[in-house]
Amino acid sequence: MAQLRAADPGLPFFQCVQQYVSDESAKAELAEKVARFYEMLQQYRRRIPYTPIHRLLQEILDESGYRNYVTALPAGEQRRANLDMLMEKAVAYEQTSYHGLFHFIRYIDRLMKYDIDYGEAEIISEQENAVRLMSIHKSKGLEFPVVFVCGMGKSFNEQDLNSSMIFHPEFGIGLKWFDCGKRTKANTLIHQIFSMEAKRENLGEELRVLYVALTRAKEKLILAGSCKLPEEGQFTGYDRTQKVPFSDRYDAGCYWDWVLPVLGLENKNYDYTIWDEEQMLAEQQRQLQDTAVQHRNILEALQHVSEAETEELTEKFSWKYAWRDMGTHKQKVSVSELKHRAMEERSEEAEQTLNTAEPLFPQEIPTPYLPRFVQEASENAGALYGTMVHRFLECLDFAALPEFVSEKQGLHYVKTQIDRLCTLGRMTEVDAKRLNWKQLRDFLQTDTAKRMRSAAQAGMLEREKPFVMSVPAQLVWEESKPEEEVLVQGIIDVFWEEEDGIVLLDYKTDRVDNSEELIRRYKKQLELYADALNRFGAGKTVKEILIYSFALAEEIVI
Repeated sequence: MAQLRAADPGLPFFQCVQQYVSDESAKAELAEKVARFYEMLQQYRRRIPYTPIHRLLQEILDESGYRNYVTALPAGEQRRANLDMLMEKAVAYEQTSYHGLFHFIRYIDRLMKYDIDYGEAEIISEQENAVRLMSIHKSKGLEFPVVFVCGMGKSFNEQDLNSSMIFHPEFGIGLKWFDCGKRTKANTLIHQIFSMEAKRENLGEELRVLYVALTRAKEKLILAGSCKLPEEGQFTGYDRTQKVPFSDRYDAGCYWDWVLPVLGLENKNYDYTIWDEEQMLAEQQRQLQDTAVQHRNILEALQHVSEAETEELTEKFSWKYAWRDMGTHKQKVSVSELKHRAMEERSEEAEQTLNTAEPLFPQEIPTPYLPRFVQEASENAGALYGTMVHRFLECLDFAALPEFVSEKQGLHYVKTQIDRLCTLGRMTEVDAKRLNWKQLRDFLQTDTAKRMRSAAQAGMLEREKPFVMSVPAQLVWEESKPEEEVLVQGIIDVFWEEEDGIVLLDYKTDRVDNSEELIRRYKKQLELYADALNRFGAGKTVKEILIYSFALAEEIVI
């Protein structure tokens, strides 16, 4: 892939592939591989108009062998299941009003953009030696050797029964009585009837759910939950050979209210145990004692270990990986991260310098109280303003930049361009209000802006250009090994080519008192940008590095 890209770095990658296929001077082995891949790709492209997406995916997986490849990797069963789930999503996509590969790719891109993750495919079957967590509704129709039913003491949801208005599908609407003058309300007969009927239906549904939960187990059923212990003889007021009375079932507030009375019936063929708080504490104490006995047995066994064995164990357990600190270092960093880290280091150095020269009796400066929402708004305002300035200059047509006769004409031009971007949907009106027209006009009147206009007219102006390059790791992490490298990524605001080299420019909206502060903050960042341009500048090197400060209305040369 690197050789294909090196053929013509200015072209899109696919066009580089096409050129390499038709290049007779290309290396025979690589040319054969590229030609074979290109022919396969063309075959798939010819199938698109008449092949559903899920079938196209199936053919690609079968003919390329990719499904077998991922199955042979670690966790291959899970990887294969994920591919099958992708096929299911493609089938679901075909059932919508959208069709074709183009819309499917956009559909997947949107899922990635909005961080929509369907999770991994389920590969655990009922026969697997594993614990499955599921709702009672989801367990319907399934059976398991051992079942835990949790939350038996959770109260039933009766919020709807106490509302001011109850809807019933058969009888209609039941309302409470309101006295607006006295600002009081009271239950009505119709409301109470509807409430009792709704409660009876809700309890019937809860009872059916409990039945499902209690019938899932093949060998052992364990009911877990907290409750208030029944009083002595609470469930002895009715014939134990009969069912639990309707009144007791109707007054139930949780599953335990149905289960506990049944535990007292005769002819039972099950065992049950109800633990109170004292028994639970006693069980915890017993477990702690067992753990202490295990630790004591281990210590007694270690006393009989020989000195050689002790040294061997000590050596093994005290071993430390020589480069364990490197595990915390990222292998890919952004220029912004390096900038923020350098600013934090300078802040710490400045703080240490100030601490060494503290006066004997420092004067306390009161800190004014600001609400948090005001602080957040002020912190975010600067970042949002900088983003909007970059957005405006990214979309501005520098090739058509006019010569301003007066300051008023310059302001009118800036306003016209902002309105045009809002009309095109490239900027919202709310964001446009953040822009400072005067600062933008002052920049467009500079010699730098005129040089950008000339470069744009010659097709040499590049804006918001991303890059990724490798640098020695010691430039980022000083303790790294000399042969290590890390990837640095960033986005260059603007650069253009002139006859004798490349000019690099960076916009800054920071509020500073002087240009030296901007140079201290961003010199390292701009040097990395220049290094990237020197590597990929097609023979030309960076001759000039500039910063334009909108706060100072000044061009700064690095």
